[in-house]
Amino acid sequence: MSYGLGFLRIISTGRGCSMKRIALVCLCALALIGTAFAIEVDQNELKQAENTPIEFINYTGPHAEIDTLRAIAEIGESLAGAAKRGRAGDMNRYAVIHAVDPAVKTGLDADIMIIGSGAKVDHINNLRVIIAAYLRKAYGYSEKDANTIAHFVTIYNAVYRGDINMFKSKYKSVVVKNLTADKAGLALRYDEWPGKTQIVIPLSDQKYSGTLSAIDTKSLSDKNVVNKMREQDDKDIATRKDMIDLKERESSAARSRADVAQKDADAARKDADAKRNEAAAAQKEADKSKTAAEQSKQDAEKARKDAEVAKKQAAQSEKDAALARQQAQKNPNDSKAAEEAAKKQQEAAKNKQEASDKDKAAAEKANEAKKGSQEAAAKQKEASAKQKEADEAAKKAQDKEREASSEKQFADAKAQEAQSDRKDVAADTRKIIEEKRAERKAQDEAAFASALPGAVLKVVDSGSMLSEVVLLDLKTEKTLKTSSLNTVRGRVLIEGTDSLIAIAGSKAGNQMITLIGINPRTLEMTKQATVPIAEQSLLIQVDDSYYAVIEQSGKNYLARFNDNLEMQAKSTVNVLPYTAISVTEKGLLVQDTSNNIRLLNADNLAEAVK
Repeated sequence: MSYGLGFLRIISTGRGCSMKRIALVCLCALALIGTAFAIEVDQNELKQAENTPIEFINYTGPHAEIDTLRAIAEIGESLAGAAKRGRAGDMNRYAVIHAVDPAVKTGLDADIMIIGSGAKVDHINNLRVIIAAYLRKAYGYSEKDANTIAHFVTIYNAVYRGDINMFKSKYKSVVVKNLTADKAGLALRYDEWPGKTQIVIPLSDQKYSGTLSAIDTKSLSDKNVVNKMREQDDKDIATRKDMIDLKERESSAARSRADVAQKDADAARKDADAKRNEAAAAQKEADKSKTAAEQSKQDAEKARKDAEVAKKQAAQSEKDAALARQQAQKNPNDSKAAEEAAKKQQEAAKNKQEASDKDKAAAEKANEAKKGSQEAAAKQKEASAKQKEADEAAKKAQDKEREASSEKQFADAKAQEAQSDRKDVAADTRKIIEEKRAERKAQDEAAFASALPGAVLKVVDSGSMLSEVVLLDLKTEKTLKTSSLNTVRGRVLIEGTDSLIAIAGSKAGNQMITLIGINPRTLEMTKQATVPIAEQSLLIQVDDSYYAVIEQSGKNYLARFNDNLEMQAKSTVNVLPYTAISVTEKGLLVQDTSNNIRLLNADNLAEAVK
């Protein structure tokens, strides 16, 4: 997949990072592709120095193929499953790790976007498209909000590139264990992204998942990040305003959630009070039943004791009656003894009946006591259940009140953040107006118009002999403009009909070396050939044609191009990629792969001598 110039033109009209800045930092882009042609740069200088703006260095040369905005956005969308599954994508190309630990309450969770060694993204705008698409798909952000957050994410990660101590201090261990010091954050140079990038996207508390606050905007827009944005020519006002708007909507949404939670808390508190009253009534009934059960138990015990006494009396009466009968039998003529025996027998029968009645009454009392105890236990169980319901309702009310309080605090915090940010933006806006940038631009244009311009190549890589195009005032030798191209090869710059013609580019990744046309005033690339040029090829002009060695299927041929850089002819002879090209009256002299000098027709490049 490629991310070519054509697409960059589309998105460069968007806000992104400052377009002026992008144009300026791309001056060196073409020369920084591929290990064979890379310019050594002091990495410390590219880190966020105290007074150095964040300037992303992007590739701006020709591409073999160009992807659409939709195709690039689909990369980010394909990674959205990480938010649910914990991980998604290909670690060798693009992937996201959803580093979340709900058990740990201190520190931030994060999504970590990996740019693997096989990734081909080479422009910050394209990277932001990928991040924004991920945020839309994973967390439901609108396109505008996703773009705003994506912009801040890239600046945030550039500011804290390699600052592993910062990440350790602010993020949970589940995040830190997936980071390495040399990869954490985002490098300023595009050719340092593949295989060396771990973009950290800070997440808010999981309770905010699915809301505008799923991403921690406070961290993304901290003082260090905003200060770097303020160092841009336009101070990134538009993007900062969009973040303010997002924070204000975060505050409003949190306040709405707080209102709902407070209503729920009030309802829960009312329910808790009702259940507490029910529990009190149930406990009162349980206590009453318990008291009655205790009384029944006492009554049963008394009845049991009375029955025991009656049994003893009945037993004694029976003994006395038996003794009286024995006396009466011994003295059958003793009427008094017989009478006494009869009396004792009646008394014994009476006591026996009384003992039986009391025993029955004791049994009834015991049964009543048992039922009373069971009833009291049931009442107490009911009262306990009611109390449990009341306690749960009270806890629910407390939880809702805490939720309401938390949301109110969050809303206040976001409102304060937005207010502070808005003051800073207002101050910066006033400063921009005071600096009269428009007036200075007009003055610069006037100075340029009065100059005597001349384009020249300036070598920027002595090892690979790569040059950039510089526009000089020939009267003063002052530099008027420097091109965004710095991989011009062969140190040859030919003045064409409407363009400066040169060989430029790199073989790295999706990039290519080919013929390009450069606007002689703006120094912007205006056209490119569609076939690759040999890395060591010369470039010559004959009348309105341009000649260079092309590469096709591992072989090299001399080719002729018109002023629109369209190939008109190629030789049938295989030539050396570094062959000299000599112009004669008979045609062009070149050196073939057998080291023989061959004469070619200047028009169709056929062999002139057969």
